[in-house]
Order: sequence, then C-alpha cells, then structure tokens
Amino acid sequence: MEEVAEGLWGLADHHEKKGEIGKAVKCLEAICQSQVSFLPIVEVKTRLRIATLLLKHSHNVNHAKSHLERSQLLLKSIPSCFELKCRAHSLLSQCYHLVGAIPSQKQILNKGLALAASSGEGFSAKLWYCNFSSQLANALIIEGDYQGSISALEGGLDCASAIFYPELQLIGSIMIQCTDKRAIFSIVAVHRTVTLDSLVFSAVKVVCNMYVANFRLRLVDQMFFATSILHVHLMQWDDVNLVEGAVNKCNEVWESIQPDKRQQCIGLLFYNELLHIFYLLRICNYKDAAQHVETLDAAMKADMQQMQHVQELTKELNALNLSLSRADLQYKERSALSKKQAQLEEQLNNITGHSSAGKESLEPAYFGNMKRAWGDKLELAPPPIDGEWLPKSAVYALVELMVVIFGRPKGLFKECGKRIQSGLQTILGRSLYLGDDNVLFDLVPSLAFVMLNPSNMLSHLKLRKPLDYGFKAKIQSLNNCVFADELVKLGISDGVREVDLQHSAIWMAGVYLMLLMHFLENKVAVELTQSEFVEAQEALVQMRNWFIRFPTILQACESVIEMLRGQYAHSVGSYIEAAFHFVEAGKLTQSKSMQAMCQIYAAVSYICLGGPESSAQALDLIGPVYQMMDSFVGVREKTTVLFAYGFLLMRQQSLQEARVRLATGLQITHSHLGNLQLVSQYLTILGNLALALHDTGQAREILRSALTLSKKLYDIPTQIWVLTNLTALYQQLGEKGSEMENDEYLSKKRADLQNRLHDACSSIHHIEIIDKSRIQVHQLHELDVKRAMAGASMRVNLDIPESVGISASAPAPSSRLMDLDIGRRGKRKI
Repeated sequence: MEEVAEGLWGLADHHEKKGEIGKAVKCLEAICQSQVSFLPIVEVKTRLRIATLLLKHSHNVNHAKSHLERSQLLLKSIPSCFELKCRAHSLLSQCYHLVGAIPSQKQILNKGLALAASSGEGFSAKLWYCNFSSQLANALIIEGDYQGSISALEGGLDCASAIFYPELQLIGSIMIQCTDKRAIFSIVAVHRTVTLDSLVFSAVKVVCNMYVANFRLRLVDQMFFATSILHVHLMQWDDVNLVEGAVNKCNEVWESIQPDKRQQCIGLLFYNELLHIFYLLRICNYKDAAQHVETLDAAMKADMQQMQHVQELTKELNALNLSLSRADLQYKERSALSKKQAQLEEQLNNITGHSSAGKESLEPAYFGNMKRAWGDKLELAPPPIDGEWLPKSAVYALVELMVVIFGRPKGLFKECGKRIQSGLQTILGRSLYLGDDNVLFDLVPSLAFVMLNPSNMLSHLKLRKPLDYGFKAKIQSLNNCVFADELVKLGISDGVREVDLQHSAIWMAGVYLMLLMHFLENKVAVELTQSEFVEAQEALVQMRNWFIRFPTILQACESVIEMLRGQYAHSVGSYIEAAFHFVEAGKLTQSKSMQAMCQIYAAVSYICLGGPESSAQALDLIGPVYQMMDSFVGVREKTTVLFAYGFLLMRQQSLQEARVRLATGLQITHSHLGNLQLVSQYLTILGNLALALHDTGQAREILRSALTLSKKLYDIPTQIWVLTNLTALYQQLGEKGSEMENDEYLSKKRADLQNRLHDACSSIHHIEIIDKSRIQVHQLHELDVKRAMAGASMRVNLDIPESVGISASAPAPSSRLMDLDIGRRGKRKI
C-alpha cells in the first residue's frame, strides 16, 4: 500500500503545481478515506500535507485543525518521528492562533517545548525549540503578558546562541587559520565525531566551512529573537533602561553578522531598522532616526529593483520554456536553448536563494489563506523557525510612512505628498486621487500640533507571522470607487462589516486597515494645514466610515478621529466644539501621552476663545501636564505644553514670564524636534511679545523669520497671524509704505481664507464633523458575535473531499468575532 500512497502523493503534487488545489486535496483525502488501512506514518504525513494545503490556500482552518489533531493522536503510538511530531505541534499551534483559541495554543506549544527539550535530536531539537518559543511569545502577547513573552523570547535567544557547538567552533576556527594536517588530526583525536579512516583534508575543510556558515546562519536566529524582544519592550516601555538594553543587544548581534550577510537578511534589515526608528521617535531623537529612514528607503528601492530584475528573468525563462516545448526543434538549437535555460535558472536561484526544483517545507512559512510568492515575503529566520513579521507590501507602506514623518518637519511636502499617495497605492493596489498634485503638504494644523506617536503605530503590528491581507476601501478615485483584488480574497467587499469577516482574516486585515487609517490621518492633517477644509472633511469622513464598519479592529482609532474632529473644528474657528472633541479624545485613550496632548489642544482652543472663564479652563487643563512634563519619554509633550502655557501667559499680560517659557520651548523644539510649523508659531508669539515690550528691532527679525517659515509651509492662518503683527510693527515705526504693502498682502490672505471657510461651512459634512457628539457605532449582539461557533465549516463531515471548500463554492461568510476575541483584542499589542 505504500506504493499507492506514494502515487497519490505524487498526483497531489502535480495538481498543486498546476494550481488545482481541490484535486490535490481529494487525492490526499483518498488515503484517509481508504477502506484498507495504511501505516500510521503514512496517514500522519498525508494529514499534515492536507493541513498545509488548507492553511495555504483556503480559510478552512477548522478542517486543518481536525486533521492535525488526528495526526497527533496517531503520533502518540509512534515512538520516533521527532520531526513529524514537531511539525504537527507547530501547525496545530497556528490553527489555534487563527481561531482565537489562545489557551489551547499555549498548551500545545508548551508540549512542543517539552518534546524538544527532552529529545536527543541535538541541532534539530534546538531549532524546533526556537520555533515554539517564538510562537509562545506571540500567544502571550495577545493576552497582554509582556513579561511572559519576553521570558519565552529570551529562552529562544539562549537556545539559538547554544546551537553552535564548541567542538565545531574549535574545528572551524583552526581550519580557517591553519592548513596543517597534523592540527586537524589532533582535533579529531580529541573530538571523535570524525573517524580517522574517512578523513580527507579537503572534505574536512568543506565540512568546517559549512559549520562556520551555519554559525553565521544561527546569528540570524539570534537576531530574530533580539529584535522580537526589543519589539515587546517597545510595547511595554516600563523602564527606559530595559528598552535601551534591548536596543544595544540588537546592535551587538547585528554587528556580529558580516555586512554582506546582512544584505541577504532583508527581512531582518527592515525589521531592525523600523524598530530602531520607533525607539528613536519615542525618545524624540529625530537626527539619528533620519539615518535609519534613509537606510530603509534605500533598501526598499534596491529590493524593488531586484524584484523587477527577477520578473524580467522569469518572463524570459517562461518564454524559453515555451520554445523548448516545440517538437520541431533541431538538436543544436535545443542544446543552445537548454544551456540558456540552465543559466537563467541559476541566476534566479542565486537571487531567490532556493532552487525551483527543490521541495517546499511541509510547514507553511506564514499564516493565512493566500500563498505568497518569494518576492512577497520578508522572512526573519530560516526554517523551521520560519519567522515573518509583516508582508512586504505592509513593510513598504511603513517605510513610506516613515519618510512622510521625517519629511514633514523639514518642509519636504512635495515628497510627503508623493509618499502618501505611494503608501495608499501599496495598500489598495492602484493609484488614488489625493487632490491637486501641485498642492504641497504639512501634517501639523495651525495651533494644534499633531505629532504621530510611534507607540500608537506599533500597537497594531504583530510580532511575527501575519495572515495574508486584503480589504476594500471606498476612496475617491479619478473615475469611481476602487476595488483591490486582495480585498476580495479576504472576503471584504462593499458593505461587509467586521462581524462578517473570516476569523483567519481579522489580524492581517487589522494591520492594513491601521496603515490605511494612518495615511488618512496624515492626509486630514495635511489638508487642514493647507486650509483645504473640504478635502480634509472627505478624508475624515472616510476614517469615520471605516471605523463604523470595523469598530473592534479600529478601536484605537476612535480617539484619533475625535482628535482630528477637534483639529478641524479649531481650524474653522469653532473653538467650543474643538475643545469638546479634544476632551472626548482624551477620554477614549489610555495613553498618557495622548491624553496630555489632547488636554493641551483643548487648552489652546479655550485660549483662542478669550475671556477670563476660558482662560481659567485652559489653565486647569495645562496645569497638570505642565507639572509632569519632565516625566514623559522624549520632549514632545514638553514643547507643546510650554507653547500653550506661554500663549496663555501672554494673553494674561504676564509678558516676561511668557517670554521665558516660550524661549525655552523654542530652543527645545529647534534642537530635538525640528518641527518648522511649531517653530514658526513660537516665533510668531515671541515676535508679538517683543512688539508689546517695544523691542521693535527683535520683533522685526523674529516676525520675518516666522513669515518665511509659514510661507514655506503654506500655512495660511499663521501667515495671517504674522502679517497682523507686522502691520502693528510698521504702525509703531511709522513705516507707512511697508504698512500699506503689508495690509494689501494681508487682505488677500484673509479673503482667500474666508472663501475656503465658506466652502467648508457649505459642505454637507461640516455640521456632522463639528457636532458635539461622539460617533455612534452599531453594537454587536451576542448572537452575531458567536455566530462563528455555528459556521458551516464546523458542521460538515471532514472526510468528504468536497467539504474543503476549494473546488466547491464557498458558503456565505459568517462571523468570526467570538466573545473570546473581543475580550482580548484590546490587549493585543503586537
């Protein structure tokens, strides 16, 4: 019967290569359904293969889980088969993860760790120990157990460090430095792992070189765990010293990898650089972070060029294969084409790192229902660890976002506009209409300093192994609403809501939805800075609509949306409504930093209202933040609260004290943040103060600098503010000509702003955005939430081939948001 099984396995492989996954599964299930019993090992291998196909090509996680659970029962009666047992544990863990059964996942992973620790398999066991450690860390993160996750990762790091045996280290070291055969024989005499009878110098040298290369490969494993530990520390951030220690550990391991090897670890390169950027953003070290952004941007462009080269080679190879399939080819012509074919295959093999003839690992290198090609993956560690953080498109979008963040303070708004469009195109799959290409953008609305907190971004990015992705966005295109193919693959089409998602699609959909919201958030801020209020309304309404459709996945965005509603209201002069939305935004977040920023924004709105009562309300909001401003990580909160407090003191006529506070804040802003708009507004107030103190010389110099910056930033409200102060200055100095010229320019700016405000107030979205009420979200009923438990895929007979849902039409999507998931989603930080 073994021959029958091998035949069916081969036929299944044939169908899989042709993309006929349903037929491949039927071939394999024929073995499981056979009336004649096969050996347990044959059935185990078959069920593992079925589970792998289902995880790669379908949403049938429950079917895969059932096959794997059956395999585990069969493996209990087999004393050996260590590799198969580990693969079954790992795949079953992935299934439990996808269905949200975290307790079961932790249980199976702990069993896997015990199996790896107790076996005598040596090298292989350590690799599997690393695999289980990384998966356990991710499971613990879902439950908010940061310390447990770090402990699991540290165990994996220790294991990865111990993989390189002392004997091999000694052999490799001497072989590199010495070619004396006697030295080799002396080593073998001590370490009896190689027999003297079979010892040949050249062969031993090859073996030793292989061990040295293997050592370098294991450094990659160590780097995988080091970066994962840093990721968790960035999420938790209990102690800045612990975070700094994790950063230093990453640097230490990364530097131990040779430069040429680092370039081959493209996934680790992106992961490590992005984590360093998040860390440096958090501590407001923009200067050092900019270097990492440049490295990332260059790596992304180089990788895109390489992928284009691979596509060209693949296209040429396909054409060559087509020519070779002709039956009328002459011998010489066929020989030449075959030689060219071998050259092309070798080139592709050198780039992609694997042979087209090689067999794939039985275990999928990722979670999800879509098989991603080599070019779509950024692996962090080799099999069987199979580490992967995010798909390449998501990483590319993050890189674009980082370029926007660092281009904004420098005033590189044309580049920012291109990157925002590029990021959205990466996510949605085609070019989008983002407004007039000639409009240059800044991301900080006047008097409301939106500074992206990297911790908000990190909290929605998984530690490793995401699903494939896709969602449908209603973004205005040049023609009509656009639909990305990947969205349909996740079952997200127009009108589909969170409750309709396949459970296996939730996590990766969340990653891309969060990236989409970040780009839209930046777009809102960009448009507000330019006083393009109608465009800001449209982007903000899109954010609101996405949140209404996916309220649990986008739960963290509710406070951001409220904050942006406050930004909009403040920009159009509705200060009471702005203060309301800022206060509400602070209530909706647990981030101390976000709460502090919202209080400061609300205080600025109250100050703009004027009057003693509003000033008192502003002071009540500023006071607590001012008292604790040095307790925050970085200087983001300190610079904004100093601005607001100085602004308030100026309104209260405490001019000298205001001058001291503002000068301090300006110096910190210029040194650490380099935010040109915040600097221009600092300068505007300081110029006003100098004017009030009759220091006309300093006032002229400061106000001219402020006007130059505000023009560079296309910040119309700040320009009007500066021009008003310049008019007062010219009046004091009696410079009638300058005053008239300044007034004429000021009148044009005011008329321009009034026209924009009129268009905004005439829009149908204006009232609903500034309305003093929170967004109303449809609450899921318990029946809706638990519908997944009664889904069609859980009621079918697992032994019926048609039940796999590949060849047959898929059932209507049912809810996969179980109450178990909703309870934990708020705790999931990676």
